[in-house]
Amino acid sequence: CSAVPDYRYDKKTVLLVSLVLAILHNITTSCVFVSYFITNHPTFPKCRTWRPKKFLMSYEDNDEKKEDERKSNLEVKFFSIQTFWYILLLVCSLLGSFCYGYFFSLHLLHMAQFNQLVKHAIQVVSKNGRSLLWVSFYGIFVFYIYALISFAFYREIYPSTEGLYCTRMYECFVTILRHRLIVSEFEFPNPTGKPFIYYFYKALFDVPFIIIITIGLNIIFGIIVDTFSELRHNKWQVENDMHALCFICSRSSYDFEHNGDGFAKHVKEEHYLWSYLFFFIHLDETRPNDYTALYSHVSRQLEKKDCGFFPINRALSLQHEEDNSEIQL
Repeated sequence: CSAVPDYRYDKKTVLLVSLVLAILHNITTSCVFVSYFITNHPTFPKCRTWRPKKFLMSYEDNDEKKEDERKSNLEVKFFSIQTFWYILLLVCSLLGSFCYGYFFSLHLLHMAQFNQLVKHAIQVVSKNGRSLLWVSFYGIFVFYIYALISFAFYREIYPSTEGLYCTRMYECFVTILRHRLIVSEFEFPNPTGKPFIYYFYKALFDVPFIIIITIGLNIIFGIIVDTFSELRHNKWQVENDMHALCFICSRSSYDFEHNGDGFAKHVKEEHYLWSYLFFFIHLDETRPNDYTALYSHVSRQLEKKDCGFFPINRALSLQHEEDNSEIQL
């Protein structure tokens, strides 16, 4: 009997199963797309009509203008990368159903939304993306310069029979980029029957190129490794602050465990983080004309990015400790 398995299938059955899977994929992608818009409410840029300048403006119009100029930190723009990504997912799902099934493969990248390790790796690349981009540009410039030199003096060492083309400038550039970087940076074609002076100049051409490539790759790897270390240190510092410091008053958990009623009770009842957040949201949704004196003070502090209204290094549960310290002094 043959070792090769004989696959027999009904073409209509395969088409039916593919159609059902495509419909399920479209429904799932549509649900993800709609849930994103329902959850985030992406906003369109405001189109303001032209108005002639007025020398006198009422107090109410001035308040409305200030209210329109305020920006929410929770707002999601429609013209953003995240919104375009979800639109692209929906479009690729439809194209995969009606055109080619290869478009379905793009949805595998969406798994990064549910994996913290992949998010961390993407953040490493995107955080120093400008530095990596500039280093890559300089590398391309170096390859272009060496392609010019190869095109001018060493065109004959790139035989087309071996997949190396250098009859035109762009062919020489692509060959240098592929052969020197992707295939191998240490394997160079060397012709035979040339005098020693030819190989001497060839060495002066090849050795600096190897050094430049090695240094450039090490710079890129160094940037990535340093970014990983920086993000790891920041993550450790954030986790340490979350478990050992109060977000509101910045007092350590040691103070509340030894002098107060406990750190857990303090962050849940006395300085509850979400109570402050709910107050800020309430302040943002309230019209400036309806502000009280306290609301106006906090609003002005927030506009100045001043957190002076926070009880820094103060807590009611530690008031007894502070009173005893004053008595001892």
